[in-house]
Amino acid sequence: MTPREKLIHNETTKLRANAVNTVATYALTAGVVSPVLSLVASSPTPTQRLIILAAGSLSAMVAFGLYWVAGALLKGLEE
Repeated sequence: MTPREKLIHNETTKLRANAVNTVATYALTAGVVSPVLSLVASSPTPTQRLIILAAGSLSAMVAFGLYWVAGALLKGLEE
């Protein structure tokens, strides 16, 4: 691979990893922070609380999975 091709590959890989990381941040914010704030600001019933916590847990797992994918993408950088 020529130096120019390596540079293009690396920059493309970094852009993809950044896009995945941005989606992960959004998932964490929308799926975890927002439900926690709603728990603090209101008095949900026990059933609503369980649903909010389950949805927040699922969103957290998705977000951390996406962070892992972004890190794995960066391992593909060429030297």
